Amino acid sequence: MGGRLCSFLTIFTKNLMTNLKKFALVSLAVLAAGCVGQAKTDQAEAPVQPTTPTLMEEVEVKEVDPRMVCVGCTNSEQITVDFLFDRGITETRAMSVVLGNIKQESNFHPNICEGGARVPYEKCWTGGFGIIQWTTTGRYDGLGHFAKSYGGNPSELRTQLRYMVNEKQWIDIEPFFIKGGLTTQRYMDYAYDWLGWGIYGNRGRFSEQYLQKLKVIA
Repeated sequence: MGGRLCSFLTIFTKNLMTNLKKFALVSLAVLAAGCVGQAKTDQAEAPVQPTTPTLMEEVEVKEVDPRMVCVGCTNSEQITVDFLFDRGITETRAMSVVLGNIKQESNFHPNICEGGARVPYEKCWTGGFGIIQWTTTGRYDGLGHFAKSYGGNPSELRTQLRYMVNEKQWIDIEPFFIKGGLTTQRYMDYAYDWLGWGIYGNRGRFSEQYLQKLKVIA
């Protein structure tokens, strides 16, 4: 009886040890798998390190000078506006009267002789010539002398504008147009001192039309 008991205990002990080893190995495997999964989770949830923002290149903001535009006007009309605006006539009403008078005199054709002939300066033998119809001998000849002395073509717009603002008749009235704040009629009175027209014509109507077209852009 004692020998059988000892044999049974020996076999039982071996089986127990084997099962314990298997259990231990399975437990270790489960624990190892859990550690690997946790490591992956920790790695996936790792906080993203902030990156240093790239500095944008500074853009220089340039100030744009105000100007006056004549909507729907010809190139010659806009050149005249730019020229006079740069001289300080920045009020649209004042500008409109100057433009209205030039349109009445020549429709902004610098090479027009009185009566409508389109000829160069030296071939306008009678009457007025140019954008404001210089008529008297002194003023007509003055245009030619100015062009010769300071450079330019007396039959072209820019030369005539330069001559126009250097005449005494314009110099006397320009400050009122620069200062501004007057009525159309008062500006027209100064325009008469400047041009001394014989026929009023459509000066007033043209001036009102320009007043609607002129816009100051800041």
